[in-house]
Amino acid sequence: MTHQSESAGQPQAAWQDSLATIVSFWVLVCAPTLRLHSSQLDTTATVVAGAALFLLGCAAMRSGRIWSERAMVACGIAVAAMPWVLGFVLTAAIVNATVCGLGIAALAFWRIRILQAAEVQRTALTRQGGRVRPFPAGPLSPASAMTSAPAARRRTG
Repeated sequence: MTHQSESAGQPQAAWQDSLATIVSFWVLVCAPTLRLHSSQLDTTATVVAGAALFLLGCAAMRSGRIWSERAMVACGIAVAAMPWVLGFVLTAAIVNATVCGLGIAALAFWRIRILQAAEVQRTALTRQGGRVRPFPAGPLSPASAMTSAPAARRRTG
């Protein structure tokens, strides 16, 4: 669930953004340090992708905007595809890039869905003049079901 700071009006970081930033830090620093890559090209590509993901993760935590989440999905997919595009040799590097990339993309996609749902709710409240209506008016609303139930019983009984 996303948290919104009402007093400051600024979104707070969701746990999905925090976790994606931690994983991107792993891609940036820890994976190259542990020598999971067999060539300099593999290491450089991983560091560049990790830096991009880390910066996008920090931007997502700070701004809470959907553009940063979409960019994280794209970069996560790119990191997951890197082993096959660049021809990684070591299995550990392939698994690391694939799991981290897909994990970051999934977390960012999840956050996009949350932000979109919040926008839909905000739009609905704006259209209603700020009033919250728990049930829509119509033939399936609880109020109409209660008023039509005695009439239905009289017809059948």
